[in-house]
Amino acid sequence: MVLAIFFLSLALASGTTVWDRDEARFATAALEMTRTGNLLVPTLNGELRAQKPILPYWVMAASMRVAGATATAARLGSCLGLALAAAFTGWLGWRLVSPRAGLLAAAILATTPLALLEGAAATADALLLAFVTGAVAVGVLSGSWLGLSLLLGLALLTKGPVGLVLPILILAFARPAEKRRLFIASILGLAIFALWFVPANQATQGRFLAIGLGHEVVTRVAQPLEGHGGRFLLSLPYYVPVVLVGFLPFTLYLPAALAALRGSAQRRLLLAWIAVPFVLFTLVATKLPHYVLPIWPAFALAVAALLDRERRGELSPDDRRWLRRGLFLYLPLAALAVAVLGVLAWHLPWPGLAAPLVTLGGLGAASALTASILHVRGRFTRAAHVLVAGSASMALVAGLWLGPRVEVLKPVPRLVAAIRRAVPEAPPTATFGFGEPSLGFLLGGQPLKHLQTRAQAEAWLGGPGPRLLVTTRALALPSAREVASAAGPNLSKGEWVELVALVRDP
Repeated sequence: MVLAIFFLSLALASGTTVWDRDEARFATAALEMTRTGNLLVPTLNGELRAQKPILPYWVMAASMRVAGATATAARLGSCLGLALAAAFTGWLGWRLVSPRAGLLAAAILATTPLALLEGAAATADALLLAFVTGAVAVGVLSGSWLGLSLLLGLALLTKGPVGLVLPILILAFARPAEKRRLFIASILGLAIFALWFVPANQATQGRFLAIGLGHEVVTRVAQPLEGHGGRFLLSLPYYVPVVLVGFLPFTLYLPAALAALRGSAQRRLLLAWIAVPFVLFTLVATKLPHYVLPIWPAFALAVAALLDRERRGELSPDDRRWLRRGLFLYLPLAALAVAVLGVLAWHLPWPGLAAPLVTLGGLGAASALTASILHVRGRFTRAAHVLVAGSASMALVAGLWLGPRVEVLKPVPRLVAAIRRAVPEAPPTATFGFGEPSLGFLLGGQPLKHLQTRAQAEAWLGGPGPRLLVTTRALALPSAREVASAAGPNLSKGEWVELVALVRDP
């Protein structure tokens, strides 16, 4: 099961180059680490990148040293993170409910849209999911202080304070009698984190603490950053639709799974696991969908436990009514998702996308219809198996068919390929009017100079030695010679762009 989940994520991860902007920033900083040999402090374009701790960059850099400087290599750590998270979830389900429930919980976790996306992205979130899930699993099933401390330390090294706060609060509510053990494990986890953080902070004259904690944590909690959030009261329900859509297609079982927790032996653990991240991130001003991903193992366990109890005939009549009512929530969401895929297939102006989008819609409709019929007939577990298979099939289509079709539309990879044909030896490169970080990664992780004015662009091209300038067609300098060009959608901004690469003629 774990290997199958890893290869499913890998299939989804292998279809495209890095996406702007988070993926490209992580991957470029990791590639820069392999080029400079600086394993202590991550940098991007030669400047300190203190937004996240060091472990994601170490994992990506190691992967790229072994497998090459590709997007797939940069995403290997996330593929492994999702597989490990599923393994820990399955272990919990196996021990707390039954072996059958453990396998089903692992499969449910790994075939939801939000988990699949993060498990195929060169970011920190799948690794965080693995370590938080592992810390909860070890805290509940094992008395190992060292195992819990190690996982807490790894979570801290992945995403900072949230890696400690989430599992400790969950375990503190679920196991209040073990607060002393949790306190000791927290101290040891912080000590593991300090082995890297103290020298890194000293090497940057305290900037890591000021940026990584002061800006990225304190400011992110107090106010929305980069437009991710809004007015406090209006944004409070933000994560409700994230859960409903991001946990599809198993949203079908969520109402009954939550209602059945009152009679569940795992009620305290699962309620804490769901409530702590949901409430915490609801109160944080900056909001992004993947923030609540750590709840997904609890949802998967709750659904698997529900179906296991139903199979054994242990559900109350009220629980069974909630189980059937799930269709009223699930069917409109499934219909909306299929309709969106159909609209995209019909209206997107780019060639080659209609067939994979229609196939995705067809797979989604077929699995939703089949599962709904089984659900109405009372074959609830069989319906879940159909949904797992349908989601996995859709992930394979997205990774192996849709991804490559989208990839050929992206202008940056085609521009870089044209540059390498025209200028085999990559010269120092600057950008003017275009600053997407995927350009730096595809150019080999070399630092790019981002110019702000036309005068700076002219001065750059007039400098000593060979120089290259990447800009847009509208900003192209008449005094320079074009050596490459590519046009296509800049998906991070939702606009069409034509890029050109320029050099100065002698």
